[in-house]
Amino acid sequence: IFEQDSQRTTVTPGECIAYDVSRPHSISNPTQTEHLVVVIPKHLAAGYDLHLTNLASQRFSARSGIGHITRELVETSLERGWGADPGCEHEIADLLLRSLRLSLMQSKSRSLLSARESLLRQAQTYIDQHLRDPTLDVEHIAAALGCSKRYLHMAFAAKGTSVEKYIWSSRLDQ
Repeated sequence: IFEQDSQRTTVTPGECIAYDVSRPHSISNPTQTEHLVVVIPKHLAAGYDLHLTNLASQRFSARSGIGHITRELVETSLERGWGADPGCEHEIADLLLRSLRLSLMQSKSRSLLSARESLLRQAQTYIDQHLRDPTLDVEHIAAALGCSKRYLHMAFAAKGTSVEKYIWSSRLDQ
């Protein structure tokens, strides 16, 4: 059971989950299990349009299709070691990130609406944590969450408000 941003996702054997490891999360298991964890630096992931800070955790099947290929690639790369073929590390990383991107794109759980809702929750949490910061503004929030100012505005507009109004009303409430 994976939990992050007040969302709970059950991951079954043969499934993978992609999420932002820099944000608080928890993983619990009713039985003993083995996990394979790959951490990808944000700047590297961003080059492949993998902006997990903008998304809710994304689950995909590794039993068949591109998800299976992605899992096999990770396992084989780790078993043989990155240095097995000197000079190929960048190409292997490129292949892994491209297949991960395809796996997430084919995932049924990925939708623009859930991405915006996730970004909205993250932005609200960030704002609530930084309300006393006098420099808190759209630019700082977007930079902290790794998204564009326009996308941040769109996330709040979908809920009928603006970033500035949310900051203002939160400060008044405090």
